[in-house]
Amino acid sequence: MFEALIRSWKQRGLLDAQYEWLFDPYNGDEVVVFDTETTGLNTKKSAVFSIGAVWIKDDRIITSKSYEGFLKPS
Repeated sequence: MFEALIRSWKQRGLLDAQYEWLFDPYNGDEVVVFDTETTGLNTKKSAVFSIGAVWIKDDRIITSKSYEGFLKPS
């Protein structure tokens, strides 16, 4: 019942209809989760200095397939 309402709400800001598929429900059993760390909360002045990713399959975190990288902010 609420899925259609939530989908409609998310699509209001969509400028290009070719990306509507991004709001389709995911029925798979694996995802990759990304995390970033920044130097602050200001999107115009802050820089990304760390990126991490982890693979999740069948509700289990696969630690052997993770990534962690550090960037040198300007």
